[in-house]
Amino acid sequence: MLGDVTRGARSGTVVAVYQAIVDAGVIIGPIAAGYVLESSGSFNAAFGLGAALSLSVFLWAMTIPESRA
Repeated sequence: MLGDVTRGARSGTVVAVYQAIVDAGVIIGPIAAGYVLESSGSFNAAFGLGAALSLSVFLWAMTIPESRA
């Protein structure tokens, strides 16, 4: 999909930014979940936050138009 959007121009930069965002999520996600767990004392709250964020991103992704290669 990234290749379709960039059409070869600056694709390295786009892929690097994409990977940096994924890496940031891997770092920040467990820290945020641990904070919610420590604050609320409940695993349900931490998993609920993760589920809500995942659902919101999924719903947003469904609104992105399909790429036409």
